[in-house]
Amino acid sequence: MPLKLDEYRKCMVPFITGTGKTKEQRKLDFCSGSKLCSGKAGTREEAEKICRSQPPKPPKERKSRRVKGVVPCEQEAAELAGCMVNIVDYPLPKNRQELQQNIFNAIHECRCQGKGV
Repeated sequence: MPLKLDEYRKCMVPFITGTGKTKEQRKLDFCSGSKLCSGKAGTREEAEKICRSQPPKPPKERKSRRVKGVVPCEQEAAELAGCMVNIVDYPLPKNRQELQQNIFNAIHECRCQGKGV
């Protein structure tokens, strides 16, 4: 019969503590401890045999952190571009300074005055 969570945790303590172990030994100890504490193996030797026969799991993909209410950059850029298209004067000026001012005005209107994004 499987152990309850607090009993399982107590059972796992000797397998996950200690110093001077290699990374491989820690993995083997954790795996064999989990097999023993969950009742899938009766002896430590049997547990280690099961653990050695299992192929290693690939590392999990790292998930990106999302802060609630924050819009991903690509989505924000698309919304800003959609707003700016309606504001930028056409045809675009040939002068770099006028073009920069035109783009600045559109960004300012879209972002700072609540239109679009």
